[in-house]
Amino acid sequence: MRRRATLRTLGLATLAARTLGVAPMLGGCGDDEPPRDATITLGPWPVMPTARSIAIWCETDVAPEDAEIVGVGTAPFEAIADGLFLARIEGLTPDTEHRFVVRAGDATHEGSFRTMPERDGLVRFAIGADIHPDSAPYVAFDRIRALSPHLYLGLGDQVYADLDPSGMIPATRDGYEALYRRTWDDDALRACWANVPTLLVWDDHESWNDFDGTLDAERTEVARDAYERMQRSRSPSNEEWTVLDAGPASLFVLDTRTFRSPNVALDGPRKTMLGDAQLAALITWLETSDAPLRVIASPTPLHRYADTGLDAWAHGFAFERDVILRAIEANDPSTVLVVSGDQHWPAVVELPLPGGGTVLELQCTPTAAFFRGAPAPETLGPDALFVGRDQRGFGWLEIDGATAPPTISFAWIDELGTERFALVRP
Repeated sequence: MRRRATLRTLGLATLAARTLGVAPMLGGCGDDEPPRDATITLGPWPVMPTARSIAIWCETDVAPEDAEIVGVGTAPFEAIADGLFLARIEGLTPDTEHRFVVRAGDATHEGSFRTMPERDGLVRFAIGADIHPDSAPYVAFDRIRALSPHLYLGLGDQVYADLDPSGMIPATRDGYEALYRRTWDDDALRACWANVPTLLVWDDHESWNDFDGTLDAERTEVARDAYERMQRSRSPSNEEWTVLDAGPASLFVLDTRTFRSPNVALDGPRKTMLGDAQLAALITWLETSDAPLRVIASPTPLHRYADTGLDAWAHGFAFERDVILRAIEANDPSTVLVVSGDQHWPAVVELPLPGGGTVLELQCTPTAAFFRGAPAPETLGPDALFVGRDQRGFGWLEIDGATAPPTISFAWIDELGTERFALVRP
């Protein structure tokens, strides 16, 4: 289901009212009741960044006042679903720090963001995955905020529906949404997301460990509804996947859960993690994008060391993985980079292409969750440039468009701010 259709389901009364030109009853007030002050439960957070625009997203029971970009102007919030509001601001200056203010009732909420650079500029990403309440406080987000990237890219498991500390597994959409609010009720995370634009995609734990097309339909539906509301509504795309231009880079953020065949199915041309439409869109993007650097963001790692069995590309979906690698190989692999999450240990791997040569894969996990055992050193080949152990943190990726090809600088920074690994290419 596309985001637009799902949000229409979530906010049917609101969107129908907007279509008919009547005032929706978002505040729950009758004609004789005074309007209530807005209480913002999530946000306001900057999302959908471009070189000249930004959107401000928030969850609240009543529409807040206009979003103000200090020194630039204001923009009204519009309802995108029941209790979700988005304000879009255009006409900004590339690669410029801006401060915004949102007033809701007696409260004033402030934040900041930096617009994306032009194509010949330097773009900075923080990349992470995995957020679990047992790892609170989420101090890695303090480090991310201090570095002021253009974007935080979250590659899945932003909540753990199947491993919630309460021991309860959500059974309704409201239960899933409450899980998001509890998991994200962290000062460091909220301060970071108020000052760094975010782009999030789900992985398995937003529903169930290693979930695929065999999961109970009702559980899948309520988990998806909550994901669409809390994460996908902050994406600029109406498809399940997202393409985002970011200075010298173009990002293709994959959805590796929505279209997934059963993990236990026999591997071959009919088994898919992406589905026909998403795979075709990825290949077309590889063939046609003229960005100096193309970044494929996959919550599920492509490299051979991923040890989650048939859930992983290399062990359960190798046929489709090879289709992707051949498409990369045919379209200037020197301008392609892969970033991934999932494994709960960070890594940098040279991903081999079918005809020789490699593509760099940066695995950036966990950011604020438990550790898993990384592969033993004796099992690693020379293609594994770095494997971290017991290190929460994030990937820091800089892409400099002033050089041809762009210079790539990457570091794995732990939650205390220590750089554990770094490389520069070319």
